Amino acid sequence: ANPTIDPARMQPGTVIIVPYDFPLVAEAVDYSSLLTEWILEGLLVRYPFLREETVGSSVMGKKLSVLHIGQGRRQVFYNAAFHANEWITTPVLLKYAEEYAQAFAQGKKLNGVCVSWLYYGFTLSLLPMVNPDGVDLITGVLDNTQYEQQARKIAADYPDIPFPQGWKANIAGVDLNLQFPAGWENAKEIKYAQGYRTPAPRDY
Repeated sequence: ANPTIDPARMQPGTVIIVPYDFPLVAEAVDYSSLLTEWILEGLLVRYPFLREETVGSSVMGKKLSVLHIGQGRRQVFYNAAFHANEWITTPVLLKYAEEYAQAFAQGKKLNGVCVSWLYYGFTLSLLPMVNPDGVDLITGVLDNTQYEQQARKIAADYPDIPFPQGWKANIAGVDLNLQFPAGWENAKEIKYAQGYRTPAPRDY
């Protein structure tokens, strides 16, 4: 965690980072955008060969962070939590990143694969939480805020979808997983026919 410090030339007063010897990625808690930020910060401190990039922001202004691992020419992109109530994908992706980084730092294999081959052959980019506002709604972080009340009003038009458990959209009622320019008009017709014509907990 201190790649720029030569241990043979340390002087009194030198500040070093001493990471705790336990996993950063919690597996038995509900996730939120803030917890995800803390984990990313911890991974970046513990494994300084990782890189972070901000690629945008949510409706509520939360930054969308991508974690880059590797230096290879071939690029791979993974993402998680497009749908708010599928936030379980976030710790899965973060756990993979942590295990990858630890294996690389220790010169070990990951699931039988030489990690240095992955690291120098590929650049892996991970966006662990595409929909932070929606996830925070689902996990109760937004209780009694104006955003929670706005979502509740949207949900009232769709009483058959339980609130907030059935919420998949972003905080503005837009289903982020239906916004790709690949058969979009066809998907729009299907969802309109199903009754999703205004912002909704899902499928709009």
